[in-house]
Amino acid sequence: PIFIFHDLLNDDKAEVSELKERYVKGTVGDVEVKERLFAAHKRTFKDARERRNTLKADEEMTRRILRKGAEEAANVANQTLREVYETIGIINSLNKK
Repeated sequence: PIFIFHDLLNDDKAEVSELKERYVKGTVGDVEVKERLFAAHKRTFKDARERRNTLKADEEMTRRILRKGAEEAANVANQTLREVYETIGIINSLNKK
């Protein structure tokens, strides 16, 4: 089962293939396979970890990004609701903007 995660996370397909062969032959143990998986996991998520650390370091920037995203989402949702109201014919003074 651990090789399912190697196949998903390990970008070094030659390493995965070599580990699988050695595992079947019994020349590699679980510890090494897991250590290599951990290293692959660190490589795969390196950029995401760095981005998280950047966002955590500047909480005000993070809040600005979230506020901007929320505003944009609200605008899209409002436009969609207007289109729905128009389509089903329930435009009135409360939702006519």
